[in-house]
Amino acid sequence: MLLKLCSKCGAATPNHNAICDQCAERLPAMQRERHAGYDKHRDPVKVAFYRSRPWRTLRRKKLEAIGYRCEECVREWRAGLRREEDIQLATEVHHIEPIDVNWARRLDITNLKGDCKAHHSAEERHHKHPGGGSKSTG
Repeated sequence: MLLKLCSKCGAATPNHNAICDQCAERLPAMQRERHAGYDKHRDPVKVAFYRSRPWRTLRRKKLEAIGYRCEECVREWRAGLRREEDIQLATEVHHIEPIDVNWARRLDITNLKGDCKAHHSAEERHHKHPGGGSKSTG
């Protein structure tokens, strides 16, 4: 059995998503803590939207529809740029057309893409600094 290192604590784990069972149990609390600090600097309307039941339901549906596999990693694998076993877990749901640009598409599942943390960060950097950061295509 191939072991991976837990991305949170560094312990060896047989889990495909590279997070050990102990960290998986603590993950919701760690995420709440991270989001609390992040939300202090966000628009309250956006904070309310991302906490809403319709968003949480749609987000879950999107992740389930893609089998919790990062869509950019899958695209790279299909293009021969990544091995299948290196496809990362989709933990983020990204609005292709940002809600700042088109609020009406905020709950449009065709405007969503499931990304791993690395690909989502790259997408966000691109939207904040167009032309200055790398943007994956899809």
